[in-house]
Amino acid sequence: MVAVTFMSITSVGEYTSSTEGVFFKTLHTIDNKFFLMEGLVNEYPPPSATALYNEIRTLLSLEPHRNISAPPIAVIVSPRDNLVIGCVYKYHAHGHLAEYPSAHSLQSLRRVLDWAVDIVEGISHMHRNGILHGDIHLQNIIVADDLTLQLIDFGMVKQLSQRDKQNKFQDDVLCAKTV
Repeated sequence: MVAVTFMSITSVGEYTSSTEGVFFKTLHTIDNKFFLMEGLVNEYPPPSATALYNEIRTLLSLEPHRNISAPPIAVIVSPRDNLVIGCVYKYHAHGHLAEYPSAHSLQSLRRVLDWAVDIVEGISHMHRNGILHGDIHLQNIIVADDLTLQLIDFGMVKQLSQRDKQNKFQDDVLCAKTV
């Protein structure tokens, strides 16, 4: 991952906010593509920097999976002390799962069942890799462009020891596709 300076990104509005930082929908003026930028803005140095490092480390350590968000496209580094103070992610126009049903028709029971499988497959992938998410709720599940669900926000993950992996996840949930 390479740290870059975002001279050509302009904020087009606040996306959502949390106690740890602020998310902005941003426009890259050269490419005309939207991105989601997370910034730790409450204090300096930010107390949630550890969570941000956990998230980056976790996403880079996991093999890609269709139900896990991709690692950040770039990190934002403070010129003062090289502390990572933000990340840039792919922007998903559908937002998170808490927003989507109120703005769109769910279309069918099949969609709901497919989404249930998406969530279980994402969690199962993490468990097989000895990772516990620790913060799963509707705002931490995004609706991707292809309408699959992806888990996001890996700042509170717990990494299991090899012994814990063998004891706790021998009988991990097996997922079955809906028909």
